[in-house]
Parts: sequence; structure tokens; C-alpha cells
Amino acid sequence: MEILRQHPDYQQVMSVCNVLHAKGFTSWLAGGCVRDGLLGRLPKDFDVVTNALPEQIEHIFNKTVAVGKQFGIIVVIEKSCQIEVATFRSDGEYVDGRRPTTITFSGPKEDAARRDFTINAMFLDPQKNEIHDYVGGKSDLQKKIIRTVGEPKKRFEEDRLRILRGVRFVADLGFQIDTETFIEIKKQAPDVLLVSRERQKDELVKLLAGSYLKLGLDIFQATGFFQILLKISKSDSQKVLEFFQKILIQDITEAGRYALFFGVDSEFKLEPAYLKNAITRVEKMMTEFKFSNLEQGLSVSILKALKSLQESPRMATILKLSTQPWNQDLYKLIEALRVINYELADSFKLFCEKVKAGYKLPARYITSEDLSRLGVSSGPNFGHWLETAYDMQIEGQLNSQNEAREWLKKELLKQV
Repeated sequence: MEILRQHPDYQQVMSVCNVLHAKGFTSWLAGGCVRDGLLGRLPKDFDVVTNALPEQIEHIFNKTVAVGKQFGIIVVIEKSCQIEVATFRSDGEYVDGRRPTTITFSGPKEDAARRDFTINAMFLDPQKNEIHDYVGGKSDLQKKIIRTVGEPKKRFEEDRLRILRGVRFVADLGFQIDTETFIEIKKQAPDVLLVSRERQKDELVKLLAGSYLKLGLDIFQATGFFQILLKISKSDSQKVLEFFQKILIQDITEAGRYALFFGVDSEFKLEPAYLKNAITRVEKMMTEFKFSNLEQGLSVSILKALKSLQESPRMATILKLSTQPWNQDLYKLIEALRVINYELADSFKLFCEKVKAGYKLPARYITSEDLSRLGVSSGPNFGHWLETAYDMQIEGQLNSQNEAREWLKKELLKQV
């Protein structure tokens, strides 16, 4: 478990555990950080569990936030680090498919029994460096199996998001899903629609960031999630899966992955009409899943640029696209398409050459001040002349500021 020591929050977490231990309480690490430590992976964060009651935790530490006190969860602030400390508990009945109506403070065995998957239900005593496993998580970890704690039907009915989370862990870990667990995921998959779009989105983002994404998407399709979440027909979902199995999607940036994931329907085509529809789908789906305007804007911009390049734009447009903030997103998407033998127009190749060379746009010969001095008022014509002059400059048709200003004067006189 030496990998845990490399986490920037490790010392603060250990400080909290040591204080609780010194006060006579159990203080263990729980869940994903234990799983990742056993796999030799750096965990994203730490969860601490204890037999100290929430009020006792608040009394022991100077800075705390009662974020989930009703569920036995207190956040302890240790040197600006926020550490979630939870009291061992067992859960009562779930009625909303997300949270228990009641909880009972208990011991570690009962706490493990309420968790989602066995590989996420282990504890680590950091003082003794001992693993406490009450549900067979270590064995499943060694066998690379994702299995629910206890009866799959009950686990998924308690929290519907677990249905999708199981698939996400396939993409993250490259494990297989236990047969009974898989059958129940497939059976209850439509119930994931009872979960908020924000929670669905969080799992989809993690799915698309997975190191074993192709395997994850295979299970995503087999369990019906392409149909349920992305509204793709069963027959089309198989074609979409085949496309994703061919393309090296891990080599594409996050924005590019979203563009493909939400934009591809039956099969990907580098055709303006297809890309236009893909843009519409991405806008619709990313809005539904509550992505930010920035996230959506990046993915849409990539597809719009792809469409523009396919339509063989003029040189100035290609050069402008190559200097956009998202140029690497588009570059990596084009390179991925090239690998699977998509026929790319010369405009794509030129774009990639300019990005690779670090092309920079030149300073404008004609500025807004020049237009104002010549009497061009604000409005559509203002932008037209500004961009027309710049396009000609980029393409080498105007080679100096004086030449550009003389050209502009002549053009404006023609309009009188």
C-alpha cells in the first residue's frame, strides 16, 4: 500500500486517523482508496471510517463541517485539506432509489454489508497496515470481478445509480462483471432513468475517462445503455459500438470524446450533412446531461470545424482553425480518424501540419480603428471588411499595412 503515501493529502489523512486512534477510536481507510492501494494505483481521494459518533468527531477536531451529519458524515478540515470521516453504520429502508430513510450506527461488518460492490467494501487499518474484508472484496479484486455486496437486486434498488456505476468500473478497471450482477444490471438498466441527469453525467464522464473504455463500451452496449441513455436503436447501437471498437478513443481529448460519444448514431461519416446532424445531437444530449456551456461549446466547436474542413474551406479559414484554443482537440480527433483509414481531404492534412508546426496568426494590417477612421460604422459591414482584409492578408494577397489600407479605401469607394 506504499502507493497511498504518494498522495498529496496522505499526511493530513493520517493525522486525522492518528488523532482518532489516540482518543481510543477505530480509524480506518475505506472504499475506493483501499481498492486502488491494493491495485497499486494512486487513489483520487480518501474516506475515513470510525466508531466515533458525529458529535464526538466534532468535539475532537477544531474545524469540521457537518455536510451529512444525518448519515454520520463529518468533514474534518486539516491544513486546508477536507477529509470525509464517517461513522460505521447500517442503513434502513430505501424508498427514493438513492438514500436510506434511517441509519443505525454500528460496526465495520455491518458498514461493509451496506456498500455497493465488494471491491469497494474493504477497510485498511493504517496503524497496523491490515486489511479488513468482510465481503470477499480482496478475492474479487484478485479475480478481477465486479460483484455486488449481497443480493444484486437489493443493491441496485437501494441506489439506481449503482446500475450504471458497475459498467463504469469495467471501463476504469478492465474487470469482468459477475454473472448474477450482470443479469441484474441488464434487467434494471431502464431504472437508471430515475436517477438525476447530473448523477448520470458524473458516471458517463468517468466512463469516458476509463483506461479500458472499449471494454466498458462493450458492456454499455450489452446492457442496453446506448438505447436507454443515448436513445440509439438496438441495431444502430451495435454499429456505434463497432465504430468505437475501431477508433483509439483514449488518444482523443475529453472534448473530442464527448463529440463522438454524443454525436455518433448509426455510423460515423465525414460528410457535411452527417456532421450537421451530429452537432445537433451533441447540443441536445450535452444539454440534457447538464454539461457546462464551456464543455458543450468545445465539443460542438470541434464538430463544426470538422464540417468546415470537410467542405474544403479557403486557406484563411484553415489557418484560423489551426490557431483556435481547441486545435489540439481537433488535431487528435483527425489523427485518430486517419489511423482507421478515413479518407481525409487536403484541408485536414494542412490543418494538422500547421498545428504541428505551431503556426501563429500575424497581427492585423487593418484594425477596427482603421475602419472607424474611414467612416465604417459598427454593424455587419464592419465585421465583413475587417475579416475580408485579414483573410486576404493571411493568404498573401495583401503584403503590407499600406497595401491593405489602399485596397480598403478603393473597395469602400466602390460602395459609394
